[in-house]
Amino acid sequence: MPSTRTRRGASRGAPMLRLRIGFVLIAMVLSFFGARLVQLQGVDPGSYAAMAAAEGAVRVPLVAERGDILDRNGIPLADSIKGKVVFADPSLTAEHAPEIARILSDRLSIDYFKTLTALRGRKEGSRYEYVARRVPSTLATDTVDELEEDGYRGIGLDDDPIRDYPAGDVAANLIGYMGTDEPLGGFERTFDKQLAGTDGEATWQSNSRRSIRIPLRDSTITEPHDGAPLRTTID
Repeated sequence: MPSTRTRRGASRGAPMLRLRIGFVLIAMVLSFFGARLVQLQGVDPGSYAAMAAAEGAVRVPLVAERGDILDRNGIPLADSIKGKVVFADPSLTAEHAPEIARILSDRLSIDYFKTLTALRGRKEGSRYEYVARRVPSTLATDTVDELEEDGYRGIGLDDDPIRDYPAGDVAANLIGYMGTDEPLGGFERTFDKQLAGTDGEATWQSNSRRSIRIPLRDSTITEPHDGAPLRTTID
């Protein structure tokens, strides 16, 4: 039979072994967190700062203004007047989407159900959704002001020029016309590359409580380049 001293030694050894294993595990966990801290703060802080800044960032298109179509005397046959795009931040509009959609559809004469979908977000996590394009500036501004007075947040405006034809139907078969997002005939279509210009883009951080845009520090704006005018021989 084992002696009493041997049994006592074995009983003391088991807790000591478990204690040593526990210390080793704790040391491994602390080493992992220490290495991660060094990586975040010392090795590559820039990339992680960029990732943090991009979290929740909103990319907003900046629309280029289309070039004018002029007659031989430089008088516009087609030009662009001030308009607005109405957009929504679904993180702020989803809760009251039915009420906001009703006001927008009434004021802007747009489809209620499509507006409701935009206000709730067409994609999960979306922070920027088109609600209406090429809305006259005064109408768009008055509508957003009304929503804010009623206590609704998350509806904003950006520039979105409206194509206008000052001479009405004069030479309409030659000049052509614009659809919602593309030219549909005439000079508008033939010389689209010259007239269209290049859209830009801005990246913003949004204050989710007040819908305030905060430009990111680095590379926040790519400026749009407006289209070039087209001068014709039409008298």
